[in-house]
Amino acid sequence: MTCRPILPSVLLLLATALPGAAMATTTPAPAAAPAAAGIEWHDLVPGTIRRALAEDRLLLLVLEVPWSEAAKAANETVFTDPRVIEAVRAGYLPVRMRADIHADVRARYPAEAWPDINILLPDGTPLFFTPKEGQGEPRRMTATLLAPQAMAQLLTEARSYYETEGARAVEVARKQVAQIRDTARPTAGKIEEPMVQGIATQLQSTFDPEARYFGGPPRLPRFDLVEFMIEFGAERGDPWRTMGMASLETIVAKLTDPADGALYRMASGLDWSEPQKEKLLDRNGRLLELQTLGFRATGRRSFRDQALRTAAFLTGSLGNADGSFAGALGAACPGGRDGTVLAGANAVAASALMRAGAALGEPALVERGLAAATFLKERRWRAGRGVARAVVDGEGVLTIYLEDLAETAMAFLSAYEVTGQRAWLDAAADIAKVAVSNLRDSGTGALADRIADPAAPGLLRFPLFPLEANSHMARALVRLFWLTGERRYADVARDILKAFAESYRRAALLMPSYGLAAYEYHFPPIRVVVTARAGEPGGDALRRAALGAEFPFVTVLTLDPAVDAERMQSVGLTITPGAGLLALYGGQGSPRLTDPAAVRGALAALRERAIAARTTKEPAAPAPATGRPGIPR
Repeated sequence: MTCRPILPSVLLLLATALPGAAMATTTPAPAAAPAAAGIEWHDLVPGTIRRALAEDRLLLLVLEVPWSEAAKAANETVFTDPRVIEAVRAGYLPVRMRADIHADVRARYPAEAWPDINILLPDGTPLFFTPKEGQGEPRRMTATLLAPQAMAQLLTEARSYYETEGARAVEVARKQVAQIRDTARPTAGKIEEPMVQGIATQLQSTFDPEARYFGGPPRLPRFDLVEFMIEFGAERGDPWRTMGMASLETIVAKLTDPADGALYRMASGLDWSEPQKEKLLDRNGRLLELQTLGFRATGRRSFRDQALRTAAFLTGSLGNADGSFAGALGAACPGGRDGTVLAGANAVAASALMRAGAALGEPALVERGLAAATFLKERRWRAGRGVARAVVDGEGVLTIYLEDLAETAMAFLSAYEVTGQRAWLDAAADIAKVAVSNLRDSGTGALADRIADPAAPGLLRFPLFPLEANSHMARALVRLFWLTGERRYADVARDILKAFAESYRRAALLMPSYGLAAYEYHFPPIRVVVTARAGEPGGDALRRAALGAEFPFVTVLTLDPAVDAERMQSVGLTITPGAGLLALYGGQGSPRLTDPAAVRGALAALRERAIAARTTKEPAAPAPATGRPGIPR
């Protein structure tokens, strides 16, 4: 069969998308179009696939997010247009889903902007356009916001292409999907400490001294990159420390709202022009984390003031009475607010608030973060089952997503470190068990994004292995190792890092996430042990003082003499009346501290002694045993 000359038309259609469509995202779209619009929307479920196959219809998959102005425009002006309605009815089953809730669908059917539009074969696999021989590789038929006439033309031509090239289109899709499946698993390799230096050097090469930032356009808030530079800079100094601080200052100066200090989603221009002004919960939580690190590292009042403004935005504009947080603010959202409560984003905000409150000496922020963590623990987490991503129409979305597990585990670890309450540590350990038991790939050690379902439609039949979520879970596992002494957590983190030891080099935007996990695996934290009975005065103050240390990588273990006496004695800790703190780093140990005001200075002095001993090759001063060796290289 011959191929119709569709490619130039498709390119023309994409070129005539509505102005600003690629980046315009602000407002939530309704769950379903009004009946008068004439399009009956479906979900991407086996029943939809069976009907599409029986009727030989293509699938029109539209993924949207509730704060997208472009998605709202598509629902109001494109999918209500008679020409589009007629094109859909002529040969499609239309499917519309929330991308923020169904992250697995978004990961498998990506497009460049919102709304994310894919044209699929009846079995749910992508429809690929195949250029003439020698004119390029097959590529998916995807689009974003188009003018109604252009959308109708795209749908008509795609349907015509399928009718003309049906058997060939199916064969091309089969080969392309097999390639996607076969390359989904990461490429393993060796992991060694020097690789962290290599990552730092490679990332350094992307820093623009004049812009005081990395990469672009578009200008994105690259949280893991800035955090990596701050953490690695604390270990090795400049130029990484300076680049990390400069980038943080640039994000705040160029991408926050002067009115409330909240972070915008991104900026389209290289000069930070055309900011996309929706304010997302997870991104503002990550900004608060960085501002807290900046304050801890420098003690500068500007970082403290900025952190307090971000925290006020989170607790005031996005906070809910039940302890949770709304998903976003946007000018076109109903009431200006997207009320969706997403587990992962709430976990990021909870952890950020707890750690900020500890470092800034603001107990109210600690308590607000604990309230959000408690919401997650009581209403989204179930022991042995994982974390529900969201609740829609009163029903929990129980799909186990790796990104939600990783972020919630970190939030529960933060809750343990600020309170010393063992239940939080146990809950984090349970999440790790769920992730490893259900998502671990036996061949590589990497974790899948979700549980594989052979009966699922289309690309949902096989797992993906997201580098960023794997890196975040590896960081949680490393902290679990240091807090529990259980070697199995370090072993799983090591296997994750080994699984991506070659793949991360090909993922420039995600390399910092891997670099953070590799750094925290290879370089030990300052290990703080607080000895205090439950509710004993001084325990909370000592824990939170430790979390305000200048050095960013600190773990805080609490031992209660009433229940941990045997363990304390086995590792050489003396049972002494009253709350106390001991810190360990680089073979050096601090004296027992009881005054929270002395903790920051004592931890800084501990690091200096350890560095001096390492530099001069002198034997380290004796330190109490911990029963836990460092993670082997």
